[in-house]
Amino acid sequence: MKRDLYVRFDIESNTITAGPQEGMAGQDGWRQFVPAPNKLPRDTLDYVVDEDYGAVIQYVTGSAPEPDTDESRSLHYPKIAEQLDKLFHDIDNGTLDDSGEFYTALKAVKDAYPKA
Repeated sequence: MKRDLYVRFDIESNTITAGPQEGMAGQDGWRQFVPAPNKLPRDTLDYVVDEDYGAVIQYVTGSAPEPDTDESRSLHYPKIAEQLDKLFHDIDNGTLDDSGEFYTALKAVKDAYPKA
């Protein structure tokens, strides 16, 4: 379930001063935040404020170079909560070995993005 995020935004400096966080709908000074999809950690970002909707929209202005192996892996590993859930089920099912969900999910990413 996708939740709305909100930020405090300084128009003069074009920067986020607080947030993004949930639960700030209707709070004075907070605007809905629309993050740029599929951004990489080294991408250059900018913002536009949509006054009609009271939203701050983030977009990528410059693309980062191709990610290295570590960055590629971190972008493709399951989220930590999913990893822990897989680990729990493997322990519960007695499959805490190379046949378990946890191992196979991480192994698939490591195989797709091998270290040089």
